[in-house]
Amino acid sequence: MSLRLCIRQCQNLKSLPLIMHHPAQNSLIRMLRLGTVVLVPAGLALLSLPHPAKAAWNPFEICSLELIEENINAAEAALACAEALEPTDLSLCVLKINGLTPIDSKSALRACFRDRRPLELAECVVDITQEIEEQQLSSRYDAEPIEVNLGESVSPELVEGESGDIRLNVQPGMTFPWRSGEVIELQPGTLKLETNTVETHSQKTLDHCRRSLLPKRFSECVIGLRRSAKLPTDRALNTCIEAEDFPRNLFPFVAN
Repeated sequence: MSLRLCIRQCQNLKSLPLIMHHPAQNSLIRMLRLGTVVLVPAGLALLSLPHPAKAAWNPFEICSLELIEENINAAEAALACAEALEPTDLSLCVLKINGLTPIDSKSALRACFRDRRPLELAECVVDITQEIEEQQLSSRYDAEPIEVNLGESVSPELVEGESGDIRLNVQPGMTFPWRSGEVIELQPGTLKLETNTVETHSQKTLDHCRRSLLPKRFSECVIGLRRSAKLPTDRALNTCIEAEDFPRNLFPFVAN
């Protein structure tokens, strides 16, 4: 998680008076911009006070500096910031997605650069990802099923649980503990085994949030359907993105 996020969010970073080049200043800003609550010595906090020589800050400099610190090469960072309507919104979008989800900075930059509401995009991705993480912490088996053929001579390795920490080679007739502690016997045939991770949904979440015209509303839709209708994540993502098109199936008599 980056210190750079709290100064921007806590101080409305559009009014940030300078760019910090001191290593300690950079670390403090990165954590603050990501919303991390930190306690710092008074002396370190003073490093963030504006210096007269740097009172005029430049949003393009902030943007490129932050993207480079997120492992974006200088040429790509310069081009992205130069073409961005709101350079600091672009870099903050990348900081949030890369710092608070499993998504890498390059994928985040591609999505943030293409979205007209980069900050809403970041909020959408982070909110859905955190919802998945929270539900998986409360239920180890909150995952979508895959079909496994238990009759194959070469048994596949199966990974169960949100973190993939339970691994077993399934063979016909073997047993293993199931959800509530009971032991079941796996018969040859097809079994639906629940397996998933936050990482498996992160790219899908990013893609769907970027496709949405209203990312904030989209994330609320996905989270609401997962909670109330108990929809798997993939289905909730697809249902909410399809709903942004006019619901012709519900109102077939209405012409364009």
